[in-house]
Amino acid sequence: YGYKIADFSGSEYEKYFLGDIMHVGWKGWIKIDGEIEKYYYEK
Repeated sequence: YGYKIADFSGSEYEKYFLGDIMHVGWKGWIKIDGEIEKYYYEK
């Protein structure tokens, strides 16, 4: 469909990337926020 995705599977075991099995940790939110910002300014 032409959608871009952000793949964070390589960060799954990075300390503080996930808070627990269902929640993103503080380090994960920094990476996710960075990807959202990149996408936003590309448009």
